[in-house]
Amino acid sequence: MQNVTVPYGEGSLTFPVEDGLEITRLELNDYPPLADFNAELERVLNKPTGSAPLREKVKAGDKVAIIISDFTRASYRTDAYLARLLDECNAGGVPDSDITVVIATGYHEDATEEEKRILAGEEAVRRVKIVSHNCRADDLVHLGRTQRGNEVYINRIVAEADKVVLTGGICYHVFAGFGGGRKSIAPGVAGFSTIEQNHQNCFSRDVKYEVEPKCNSGILEGNPVSEEMFEIAGMVDPAFLVNVIVSDHGEFCGVVAGDWREAYYEGVEIIKKIYGVHIHKKFDAAIISNGGAPKDCNLFQSVKGLHNGLFAMNDGSSVVLCAECFNGFGPEGYRLGFECGSYEELWEKQAYERYDPEMAISLLTMRYLTHMKVYLISGLSDEEVRKAGMIPVKTPEEAWALIRADKPELKELMVLPCGALTCPIVEEE
Repeated sequence: MQNVTVPYGEGSLTFPVEDGLEITRLELNDYPPLADFNAELERVLNKPTGSAPLREKVKAGDKVAIIISDFTRASYRTDAYLARLLDECNAGGVPDSDITVVIATGYHEDATEEEKRILAGEEAVRRVKIVSHNCRADDLVHLGRTQRGNEVYINRIVAEADKVVLTGGICYHVFAGFGGGRKSIAPGVAGFSTIEQNHQNCFSRDVKYEVEPKCNSGILEGNPVSEEMFEIAGMVDPAFLVNVIVSDHGEFCGVVAGDWREAYYEGVEIIKKIYGVHIHKKFDAAIISNGGAPKDCNLFQSVKGLHNGLFAMNDGSSVVLCAECFNGFGPEGYRLGFECGSYEELWEKQAYERYDPEMAISLLTMRYLTHMKVYLISGLSDEEVRKAGMIPVKTPEEAWALIRADKPELKELMVLPCGALTCPIVEEE
């Protein structure tokens, strides 16, 4: 027998599988962390991509809004460089009193005072005003309508600023192709109705009950959700961007700065080199881990492993998902999505009625299960697992016996140990 080990919570699970079975393990690419983040930050601030330095983009008398990510994206560690951006604005003639930091909460909750200190850093908290965006505020500014008919409402501080600076981190994104960049504006500081209409672009208008195929990880061109995000950001016309690339271990692997489009695309290419794993075939069976704690904290987060794994799976495949779900099922909207009688019913509710971002992940989960049978090893009750359409199993041995019963002629197995981040890219031979 040979052993296959994958992360599970703070520990791991080991599957004993037969000798002779060909195992393809899709690991994150080996990409070196920056030897000196501060030195690289200085380099890109002094020689930004497609732009003059920030100190030359601002001037005395400007009101500057710097947008930072909310606490759900604290891993991007804006606190490591935000004070340096304040210094850049000062060098251009803008005092701290004319700078406001806006936390891009999107549809999430306001940041607490403690979260502000973590996100911005103690120095920035002392120097400038820091506010959370409220997507339901009554003073949002209407900037116009997108080509797809979305009425664009934006945070007033951002809309009325003379110069807007975007910060954040870049990653693969389920609907938008890649996170970061223009997402600081929409959904980051947009009104809820604007966010809702933008996200509804992921539902096909040509083929009922289908998700737009280009609304997927790793796709920007032709992606209607992402393209409208770019259009909305263009209405704001940000003056500068600083985005970081962070490894699975929380280390800085890159930082880009400059024009909000050009520098962003530069960062996207780095992400592809870290998290995009090239393969030449698809598989009929897989063992998938979301990557262990904290990535498998609940089922809502853990289905990211199914999303990425699906790129490498044939229809009708059998999969074991390993996710401890130590914080349970997930947010209430995700749970309520499964109360709908069918995928089709939930699709119509999301596409034509009120879009709920948590229910949208319920819909995607249902969609994954139309392509593959999923056995789940977790800390959830059997009832909760079945509610999500998956099959509860207790041990690796039990799960592997079920995979073998499904696929008695199986000769190849895919293993995805960090499914939350790894994006398989199939290149047919």
